[in-house]
Formats: sequence, structure tokens, C-alpha cells
Amino acid sequence: MVELKSGEEKLEDQLRVIGDLNGKNILNLLSERGLGTCNQDNEYGPHTLLKLAYLNYYLGVFLRIASSRKKLGQFDKIIFIDAFGGSGLVKIEDTKYAVLGSTLLAATDGRFDEVVSIDLNPRHTELLKKRCISLGIRNVRAIDGDANQIIPNLPVQLGLTRNSIVLLFIDPEGMEPEFSNFIPLSQSTEHIDFMLNYTWGVNRLSGRIAKSLKDADLSKMKKMIPNYEVGSNPDQKLLEFFENYFGKPVGHLTEVHSVGLKLKYSMVLRVRQTLGGSSWVNAMKEFGEYLSTTDGEKALTALRIVKGDQDTFF
Repeated sequence: MVELKSGEEKLEDQLRVIGDLNGKNILNLLSERGLGTCNQDNEYGPHTLLKLAYLNYYLGVFLRIASSRKKLGQFDKIIFIDAFGGSGLVKIEDTKYAVLGSTLLAATDGRFDEVVSIDLNPRHTELLKKRCISLGIRNVRAIDGDANQIIPNLPVQLGLTRNSIVLLFIDPEGMEPEFSNFIPLSQSTEHIDFMLNYTWGVNRLSGRIAKSLKDADLSKMKKMIPNYEVGSNPDQKLLEFFENYFGKPVGHLTEVHSVGLKLKYSMVLRVRQTLGGSSWVNAMKEFGEYLSTTDGEKALTALRIVKGDQDTFF
């Protein structure tokens, strides 16, 4: 009988990949070639380790299923779209550590036919391109610009068909995705999974609308939440929109906490097609529930342990 891993052990497994401890030696290679971490890389608190762990755990699930079904001829291509991609590496605030960002986690797995990374900062895009070239990665399409304007055109640019399968990752970190622009992508294929860092707040805008209805505010709200109506709960309307365009939820929102269990944001995972009793669904729910009970401080301790810089949690 296979012994099931605890949430803590699963987290450590993901941190070995995120922290580049699985034999690929990416961080060292980039450093040796003058493309290691620099001031152009984004820097976030240790809670970002939990977000990346959740994403990477699902990448394993998604790619195992998608690649096996592609071999059977059920899918023609497997695509990862990173709507706010960054430079490929992420520095962990107030530490010596850097880890692989979402785009490089997807690209270095090798099973995606194409990885699309979009970033508003052209310096991030250029640095990502250089890193990918240095590592011999050929499946990354790095685009600088506003994801809200770029994503509507991706179905044509990528040649998506009804049999393409897409994983869309939206991690805006303070920017505001306009989900009305994401509808063409959601309609381009029957197979699209969707993961969102649910950080951005619409409640401030909703409050302004409640106090004094202005056409500009209402127009902006409808771009973010196309089914929004004055007086409605914007969070509820957004979840309804996800249900209609991006599929069923997998478990509850996964909360990501900084030090002291202070809530930073939640992760939303939606899938189009799945079986409610699938073992991977239960495993994903369990891992999400575990992550919701821990925080960035414990994640950083776990990273120190897997890197050999600390012996135990105590």
C-alpha cells in the first residue's frame, strides 16, 4: 500500500522544483552565464512560495492528463498562457533566495507545446527571452504589452482549435484584468483550465459607484466583470462569470497567507471538464486546504530545509 504524503511533505516536494533542487541546475547555469537574479526581477514576500507551490502542483496534474490524452489524439496541442509573466525568476524578499517563476516552471517541464508569457514591462520580457535562449528553451513566446489587449488575439496567433487544451494563469499583482477581453479565449476551445491569483479588489470601485454613479466607473467595472449590475455583489458576480466561461471550481478558494496567517490573496482554480470523484480532484482539494492553513514563514522554513540550510522546523 502506498503511503500518502502529508501536506507538509507535498509542499516540500513542490519547493524542490520551484527552488531548482531537482537536478536541472537552472539557477546556477543562469548565474554562470551572467543572467542570474538582478534588480529587474520581481521581489515578493515568502508567501509567494505557497502560490507557486499550488501552481506547480497543478501543472503536474494538468500535464499528466493532457499529455496522455494528446498521445491518444484527443488534443492537438497543449498551451500555457501566463497573463502576467515576469522575467522568469522571483526573488524572495529579505532573503538570499530566488526561485523559478511561473513561466519557467511551465517551460522547463518540457510537455507544453507552447508557453506564452505576457508582461507590461519590456525589460522583464527581454530578460526572459535571454534566459530562455541561454537555457535552450524553444517553446516560450514572450510578449511585452497589456495582457488585456493581447489575450483576445491569442486564439488566432496560436492557431488554437476546439481540440487544443489551454491552462491560463492570471497573476496580476496589483494590475486589473479585464475579463471581458478574455471571453474570446474561453470560447476558442472546449478545453481550458483557469487559475487566478484573486488579489485585486473591485470593492473600492463598487463603493464609488454606490456613492455616485459615474459612467466611467461603471464602464471600468463592466470590463472587469462583464455581468456586473449596479447594486450587485461584485465578488459574487465574478464567480458567476467564472462558472459560465471557465468551468467548475476545484475545491474552495485556496488562501495564501503571509507571516502570522495574514491573508494576502486567494487562488481560484476552475476546470471545464472533470469527474467529481477523480482522485486528482480530491488531491488538489486536500493540498489547497493544507496551504490555506499555513503561511509564508513556514513556507520559507520549508525552503531552507530542502536547501539544507536548516535541519528541522523547530
